[in-house]
Amino acid sequence: MDPNAQMADLIKNILQPLTLLSVAGAVVSLFSAYMPGFREWYAKMETVKKSLMQLVIVTVLVLLAGILSWTDIVPVVSKDMTGIFVLIMAWIGALTSNQAAYVLAPQPASVKAAIAERDAGLG
Repeated sequence: MDPNAQMADLIKNILQPLTLLSVAGAVVSLFSAYMPGFREWYAKMETVKKSLMQLVIVTVLVLLAGILSWTDIVPVVSKDMTGIFVLIMAWIGALTSNQAAYVLAPQPASVKAAIAERDAGLG
């Protein structure tokens, strides 16, 4: 196989899962910030619990991608050490995009009110 084609395949096999799971991490964060009803409930949670919840959800998404790949349902990564390495990199990328989306997304007024209520000890 041509070395350039080999490098192109390697880049495609690494960047596709990284991009897919990074977008998924950001979507999870945006869902918690903008989904009506859920966003107010979520905003009232303690910051540590919210962070842990995001960590668990993103980790489950990455593990699901690995399981789907290993069972040949949806081939996201290869079934070797490279695939495990890609999943670890994708997990880090998904957590990074998740937190970046949370910090950069503006908070709706209802979320600000729920946070103020939580901080005042009313919720």
